[in-house]
Amino acid sequence: VKEEKSKRMIHLTGPAGSGKTVMMGYMYRLAKENLKETTYYTIGEATATGLAHNVWGELIEQMMDLTNLTPAMCRYKIMEVVERSSELQAHAPYLELLNSLLHCEFEGTFESNHLLNEDNNPIAMRAISLFTHSILLELVTQTVRDVPSVWVIDDAHSVDYESLKLLFQVYDALPSVLMIFSTRLSHNVKTKLMADIHNNSAAATPTTTTTTHTNPKTTQASPSPPPGSHISNDSS
Repeated sequence: VKEEKSKRMIHLTGPAGSGKTVMMGYMYRLAKENLKETTYYTIGEATATGLAHNVWGELIEQMMDLTNLTPAMCRYKIMEVVERSSELQAHAPYLELLNSLLHCEFEGTFESNHLLNEDNNPIAMRAISLFTHSILLELVTQTVRDVPSVWVIDDAHSVDYESLKLLFQVYDALPSVLMIFSTRLSHNVKTKLMADIHNNSAAATPTTTTTTHTNPKTTQASPSPPPGSHISNDSS
């Protein structure tokens, strides 16, 4: 994972029902055996594509061990990271923006309330997205900066644009990251979006694998998904 010339991205494509989720589950478990603490899994949900950064709540929870913590403990662990980052300290007035993704229940400030109260203002909405993006990126950088990690992103065709953009930015910023994506062949727009973002990533060197449709009668049952995720109805 640390070698600069190694391929650090795998993009698995295929039609619905071709076994992508089974393969992704297998790769997740294989990675988890070797990097137990730094292997992360999330799955795109078609019903959540309108929510910016919709997969990042689950990823940050896994990365920072926030699952099942009380809001107070969640805030405490986030603030531990904030205290060692000047960039996060500068963005501290906007930590309330994480409440839509995490269960930390940060209190509002004048700055964050001003943006959130202008929810119909496109400039305010763009500012919310930019502040959220910056905070998430710095949280990830501070948490897994030099630690080898594997990120498994299933059904990436259902991941929103802002989430994908941040995933590729993390990929470029952290050479110790290996990312594994799966998408449906039929979702050409989302696949093209991934390619467009990827083509702007100077360091990216992906490996693409296409799965073929398998006979449902001979296909093994899908493995249990990783904690905090689920397998979509079509087992894509």
